[in-house]
Amino acid sequence: MLKKLTNLLALFCVITVSAQEDPASAIAISLQDYLQITYDGVACTSTAGTLGAGDSGEATCIGISTDDVWYSFTATTQAVKFEGTTSNFDMVLQLVDAVTMASIACQNTNGANSGETLYSNTLTAGNNYYLRIHSFDGAGSGSFDICGQYLPAAEVRTGWYPTFSPDQGLPGYRINQSINRSTYTPYNGLIQGTRWLFVDMGTGDNFMAEVTGSNGIINLNSVGGLCFNKTYDVFVQVRVDDYWSGYSLERQIFTEAEPTTELEPAYPGLSYNLDEEIKARFVGTGQNLEWRLTTDNGETVIYHEAANSTSYCYLDLVECIRYNRIYTVEIRAEYCGIWGSWSDPEFIIINPLPYVNLRPEYCNTTQYAGVTLQCEFLEVVDQYAWQLTPVDIDDPTYTPIGPAIVTYSVQTTALYLLPLGLEYGTTYRVGVKPMLGTTDACNSPQEGDYGYFCHVTIGTPAELTEWDDGTLAPEDNPLGEMTALSVFPNPTTTGFAAIQIGDKALSGNALLQVYDVAGKLISEQQFFAVENANILQFSVPTGTKGNYIVRLSGDGYSHTMPLLVN
Repeated sequence: MLKKLTNLLALFCVITVSAQEDPASAIAISLQDYLQITYDGVACTSTAGTLGAGDSGEATCIGISTDDVWYSFTATTQAVKFEGTTSNFDMVLQLVDAVTMASIACQNTNGANSGETLYSNTLTAGNNYYLRIHSFDGAGSGSFDICGQYLPAAEVRTGWYPTFSPDQGLPGYRINQSINRSTYTPYNGLIQGTRWLFVDMGTGDNFMAEVTGSNGIINLNSVGGLCFNKTYDVFVQVRVDDYWSGYSLERQIFTEAEPTTELEPAYPGLSYNLDEEIKARFVGTGQNLEWRLTTDNGETVIYHEAANSTSYCYLDLVECIRYNRIYTVEIRAEYCGIWGSWSDPEFIIINPLPYVNLRPEYCNTTQYAGVTLQCEFLEVVDQYAWQLTPVDIDDPTYTPIGPAIVTYSVQTTALYLLPLGLEYGTTYRVGVKPMLGTTDACNSPQEGDYGYFCHVTIGTPAELTEWDDGTLAPEDNPLGEMTALSVFPNPTTTGFAAIQIGDKALSGNALLQVYDVAGKLISEQQFFAVENANILQFSVPTGTKGNYIVRLSGDGYSHTMPLLVN
């Protein structure tokens, strides 16, 4: 009969027999696999038992144990879960080391006539243990059921230590790489999280990180504190049923001797404008990246540090970078105090300096001297050169009928027409070209070409009724009253003004400075490579009304003029 009963119960993972009342005669109990039970949707098979009046004499963890019964098992993982159910007494569950008889875990929280659930994640696989059951007050009796389950034992996945197998050519892990645990497919949905522990073999420092959900992959740079040229003991555990299983067996990984990075594969060899960006391979949060860009057959070397947290290098922030160049790009990374070597060089191409055009809404229109024209905006350009040449609109060749007016505007795409001395009723061919590097210290400015030319007709005084600032328009051109060198408009309420040069056009470089009446420098703008300019347009202080002094200087001259902002 016993043989038949044993064969029947072999269909389950738990053997249902009566337990004995002292450790020496404890009955072996088999524990089921938690994941297999939950995934299959079957209930944990219970062992039935009955409390008697026997007393083992062993010290209890809580209450009085005059009615204890004992089960034994050999652990296969570190973590177990026991569920005891009864309606007959106040249950106490105790886990005991079978060799030392030391209490490992004890549970009694639910009160009279109720069962208990006991967890432990400190077992040693292969060791023997007892499960002890008794009533809290020692006066219990009656039947109960007990079910034991092994919580899953995670491991560092084979092939992911000491280095990640697809990257065996490396001397060790990069900090931006990942490590994974053993898989539980198809049970991943039951795993609530994964906890990783890294122990520095040299210092003994511990670093811990958790990953929520069933995905057990951890990015090393998210752990915080891991560094290069290190060997780490690695332990992993998973959370199921709202309980952390035990840590895995010890594994080791080691990291590269120094941080390494490189230009991301999507970026080398392509062409860029200076309003775009390139990207390095990410090392880790807290990284520092240094970029080295070399051009002109090695004569020009630019070092740049920026956007370390994202690994992007925004080209418009790189000082002295120029259009129409081929640059070799090298990158090195610093992480946890260690600077790596320069990466292998890759190359990128910076496009020729783009054209700039008058915005199309101004082309072939009639404008008045009191308004502004707008050109297209171009990233990183700091100066725009304007050329306005009178033409005969009826001449299909648009042959100039007078000298061109050349003016420069700094850091603004707006050109104020009034100071230019334009002739009313005349059509002008208008063109704009960009200039780059006129305000930095690189000594290698670039000048673009004029974009397409289009025509703007200046309306006659009879058509003028009001200026942009609301004052009545003058009947005559006020420029005739201006001195050979003066600021216009003055006073001004706009964000820019202009210097009227007079009869003698300005060429070469010029420095324009704005001071307050106390002599404090407010702003400074450099005009570079000016060619026969009649007007220089510049930005003025806005938001602060008052008197200012404008100083224009160049080779062999210096002039100061008052400016009122209201």
